[in-house]
Amino acid sequence: MQITIIGAGPRGLALAERLSNLTPADQNLNINLIDPSPIGGRVWNPFLENNQLFLMNTVASQVTLFHDQYPGKTATLLEWAQGPADQFLRDHSEFPSAYRSQLADLNDESAYSTRGLMGVYAAWYFQELQDQLSAHHQIHYYNQVATRLKVEADGYRIILGDGQELTSSKVAMALGHSEDRLSPGEKQLTTYADQHHLGYWPAQHPAESNFDQLNHPQTVIARGFGLSFYDYLAALSLGKGGHFTRRPDGFLTYQPSGQEPRIIVGSRTGFPPRTRGFNQKGPSELYQPVFFTWTNLDQIRSEHDGKLPYEDFEKLLYKEMDYVYLVNAGRLADFNPEKQAKLENDLKTSTDFKATARQYGLTLADLDLRNLRHPDRQQGPNQSFEDFFKNYLKDDIESAKLGNADSPLTGSFEILRDLRGMVRTIFEQDYFDDHDRQRFVHEFRSLEGRLSVGPPLIRTEQLLALIEAGLVTVLEPGIQIETGDDHFWASDRGDHHYQADGVIEARLATVDFHLALNPLLKDLQEQGLIQASPIDERAIDINRVTFELNQHGLYLSGIPTEGYKYFTTVIPRPGVNTPIFKEATAIASSMLK
Repeated sequence: MQITIIGAGPRGLALAERLSNLTPADQNLNINLIDPSPIGGRVWNPFLENNQLFLMNTVASQVTLFHDQYPGKTATLLEWAQGPADQFLRDHSEFPSAYRSQLADLNDESAYSTRGLMGVYAAWYFQELQDQLSAHHQIHYYNQVATRLKVEADGYRIILGDGQELTSSKVAMALGHSEDRLSPGEKQLTTYADQHHLGYWPAQHPAESNFDQLNHPQTVIARGFGLSFYDYLAALSLGKGGHFTRRPDGFLTYQPSGQEPRIIVGSRTGFPPRTRGFNQKGPSELYQPVFFTWTNLDQIRSEHDGKLPYEDFEKLLYKEMDYVYLVNAGRLADFNPEKQAKLENDLKTSTDFKATARQYGLTLADLDLRNLRHPDRQQGPNQSFEDFFKNYLKDDIESAKLGNADSPLTGSFEILRDLRGMVRTIFEQDYFDDHDRQRFVHEFRSLEGRLSVGPPLIRTEQLLALIEAGLVTVLEPGIQIETGDDHFWASDRGDHHYQADGVIEARLATVDFHLALNPLLKDLQEQGLIQASPIDERAIDINRVTFELNQHGLYLSGIPTEGYKYFTTVIPRPGVNTPIFKEATAIASSMLK
């Protein structure tokens, strides 16, 4: 059997592994693995200098490329770093030497790897996978871009960027983010930058950005306060030669190199996502819900003609968060074991958490959903936004330091990550009707991203230090960017105005296959081989069970299905039936029928 996988990131590698281990050892299997980036994919490219600096957003102990049913010896990213990584790097001098020195930093289950080191881990994994192949199985890696696909009588012909043509009986596309066509506004900014010798960086993978020409005393506007912003923050501080030191009070101070530009950052909401808590959980450890259970969810559905009202979904999930908050608050208050057990039992039977909390001298004020969505509601009437924002960051940092299991606030946010598999099932198996699905997308998805998809603790500490050093200025909510007087200008709802020499769109491109510049997606769209999903017109329609497109033998998984699938930006985690491994098993099983 001849199979082609387009994409050599974690999804593509997982599928290659499943195909090789589910195909009988005495049966011929030839896999073409295609990617213009190195093994591991674009995000984890170890040869990009920025990836020696940028951090993953998941601790190394909770990252693996080995399927839960992998037949041989396995290793998480952390276990690899503490074991065979050093010898592998010694044997492979093509990788930058900086990665060997990074291994010492991965010394416990709370440590984060750089993205480049993840790419080296992927290369080692691929070598391990090839070493365990039977004599009848082969995987051929093509470091090329797939530009076109032709349907033939007995399968498919894939055309590569260098003109090579590969034939396969079946094809799977495991695709990541693609750049988009520029919007009219982005085109205007690009043109203005070219005409006035300014800098403009459109939405892209941050590691591929070059800031050699952006230095002191220049000023740059960063539009966007999500995870990509923290990459740009590192590139324009640590990447310019500065460094951080820890003060006696536990916070950081930044020591500049003198090369750093000033950064003006703003977004629609004006606030970054909440910081990931100091990790206290094992590689496969997930929170077990008390209220947000399948039993309770199915009971609600039975009362509403098989559908789950969004109001009930939200109420039950936020009740779970309230429970975790109060249980952890009791522990933080040093309740004795008997009092703590009584608190937990009382909460399990309570019909009014606020009243129960008051009986124990506790409060749920920190979990006010209005304040979580709009933190600036808590800004004092005589308090400057800068002071409020710095205090907000300090509170977030102190909460995260308590740990992702023990912290009342951060711990309650963390369960959203642990329950994401259940939420994914609810969304993808159509528990909601059309109206409530839209509410979920517009109300819950953004809040979940704000609360449970934040940066590592160290990155928030660095942001605070850079603000205190005067190198970062945070705009109030409602950023606007204009042009004039040979510069860019940023303003906010507080009528503050800042002049700048460049603009960074600090985000990845919007997921919309109609706008994607990926040549293969454009070719498939022109041929009518991909269509919009019935739920979200920006996402590509697939069979949700087999991941097959309407064309037999052609499969798609990954970022282009976002909106039809839920939360596709995941990294495999060991022992939790992670989505990427489930997808790989489903696709391989369908291909091998």
